Amino acid sequence: MGINYYLKTDFCPCCGKPKTTIHLGKASCGHRFLFEYQNGLKSIKDLKKLLKKGIIKNEYEKQISETEFLIMVEEKQQQPPIEEDRPGFLTIDGYEFLEADAYEFS
Repeated sequence: MGINYYLKTDFCPCCGKPKTTIHLGKASCGHRFLFEYQNGLKSIKDLKKLLKKGIIKNEYEKQISETEFLIMVEEKQQQPPIEEDRPGFLTIDGYEFLEADAYEFS
């Protein structure tokens, strides 16, 4: 079981709802954070730029700060890497990514 994280951006000035939601990836117990390789998110450098553009919420709509998110990601980096060579899985600068079209996040 894991928790998906999203970046919400481009908020409507009238109702405050986000116009754009970007799936950042999933935190699963015993695994490194798995980023979704899409929407301009193709490296940790891209991630840090992207996070400045909105707010982070998990799939339960709980908001977390950019700092909390990055700390969680770094803590999960202590887990062993994915050892299998599976289609769609990429390792970039030691971080794990999954191509958006390869599998569905659940």
